[in-house]
Amino acid sequence: MQNSAPVTDLKKLKSGPLRTQVFDLLRDAVISGKYQPGEALREISLARDLGVSQNTVREALLQLVQTGLVVRTPNKNTTVTRLSPSDIAERVSTRIMLEPVVCWIAAKRMTDADFEDLQQRLGRISAGIQANAPFETAQADLDFHRRIWALSDCRFLYQVLDEATQPLFAFVSLLRYRRPQTLTEVVLPHEEILNALRQHNKVKLERIIREHLMKSYREFIEPGSELPGLS
Repeated sequence: MQNSAPVTDLKKLKSGPLRTQVFDLLRDAVISGKYQPGEALREISLARDLGVSQNTVREALLQLVQTGLVVRTPNKNTTVTRLSPSDIAERVSTRIMLEPVVCWIAAKRMTDADFEDLQQRLGRISAGIQANAPFETAQADLDFHRRIWALSDCRFLYQVLDEATQPLFAFVSLLRYRRPQTLTEVVLPHEEILNALRQHNKVKLERIIREHLMKSYREFIEPGSELPGLS
């Protein structure tokens, strides 16, 4: 595996909290493709290139782990998230089986204020697309889904969905968001989900969620994979 490209060639540090600067720098480098999926991010090398302490780099990398963009192996290294087609298929299968159920439970509990909150979160997805801000768009997209899961009050199912989705979302976003996306492509499916939630239409909600997942991930799954709703 090749060594990581010097981050000092990517962006100069600006004023502000040092850990935040390093986090922003590494995040943008990963999203832009300066670091490839599976590539190791070495604390000592990064600290030397940036002229900061190794502890500062470690803190920034730990923050990156929370976004799903990188994976940290204790006492080993930190690498950019990489999922095989079978990894993606397994995670998508989990979402297809659980997310319609959790969303329907949430729909029965949601209030007018909850719908308004989701509408605002949908607006943040639109804003990210219009600003050509891939990381912010991806995070707003994930935030929209997480909010619905949380409203179900199914804490265990939320945890399962989150653990399956965050690395999946981060890895696929690395690939997908390197090309321009349209409002129709990204926002419309979420508008349809929100409308089905408002209508309390279980059949429609389940269909829209499954169609959204199939369309979103089909290109990343090997042909012939047997998944619920993907065959």
